[in-house]
Amino acid sequence: MPSVFLLTLGCPKNEADSDSFAGCFSAGGWEIADNSEKADLLLLNTCAFIQPAVEESLEAIAEAVEWKNCKPGRKLILAGCLPGRYSNDSSGGLEDFDLITGPGDTAELRKYLSVSASSGPVPVESIYHRYLKISEGCSNNCAYCTIPLIRGRREDRSFEDILLDAGYLTEQGALGIPEAGKAAEAPSHSLSPIWPQRIRIYGSDSITFTRRISRMNFRLWSRSTPISCHILICPFSMFPILFWNGWAVLIRKNISEICLRASINRIQSFPLERL
Repeated sequence: MPSVFLLTLGCPKNEADSDSFAGCFSAGGWEIADNSEKADLLLLNTCAFIQPAVEESLEAIAEAVEWKNCKPGRKLILAGCLPGRYSNDSSGGLEDFDLITGPGDTAELRKYLSVSASSGPVPVESIYHRYLKISEGCSNNCAYCTIPLIRGRREDRSFEDILLDAGYLTEQGALGIPEAGKAAEAPSHSLSPIWPQRIRIYGSDSITFTRRISRMNFRLWSRSTPISCHILICPFSMFPILFWNGWAVLIRKNISEICLRASINRIQSFPLERL
């Protein structure tokens, strides 16, 4: 049985994409290797959000090419945000790759593997902590952010597809399932009243669903009922607002056992780096 090793760089969306890529390989009869030396094929899922991420991806590419040249017959796939941000200009230098595909492009990978359908996301790293992608891209067009350039405008996944993937994750043993994707502006999408009931179909009463929010969309989000997560993560600076405005009481009224967590934002102001 051929084996593949998936190396993931970057954010939770890339981790979710790698799980989806692994599902394509699994459907094609491939084994997921736990290190590159055991693998016949290496898929490098790159990040290109900021310049240091681009440099890290380029270093990983150099190492991957070296890995391929160490043994005849090895295959190499370049995927993710780096080819999504920088298109192939036909100037050369990419001859070592057997396939180049953009972020989360499972259709192109299935075509390469001659697989008609994926078997659903398969864990690449942690079995117990998995990301559930609920949307792709972003339409905010913030001046400092390259996500619209790399992943395009925001496209929400269908509720049925989200539930299907949630079922796969819970059946595979996931205990914590944070959301990955831009969905806080549309609480009716991922906070549908049928979510808590439908998710129990998969026997996931013990699953922890996590939602990360920002100050901008919290007022709208907090008035959506019922709340569909067990952990609410918000910026540290918002914690006083939670209690002064009575939002914490409203949240606990909807789901009494919810856990409130604070996070320190990585981007507090306009970054000074060149994108």
